[in-house]
Amino acid sequence: MKKIQNFFLLLRDNLTGDFAYKNYRNHFEKNHRGEKILDKKTFLRGREKEKWEKINRCC
Repeated sequence: MKKIQNFFLLLRDNLTGDFAYKNYRNHFEKNHRGEKILDKKTFLRGREKEKWEKINRCC
């Protein structure tokens, strides 16, 4: 039962962007000391913008 619960928590984190934001924060805290970190809302907006502004088709 615990494995199923962990699976759905991981799935939720991936779908909502929580996992990506956690990775961003961990990387930023280790490598960019003194710089301003993005808040979650701004980070997720930038991620969506990057995803949808490029050409997503072949022709």
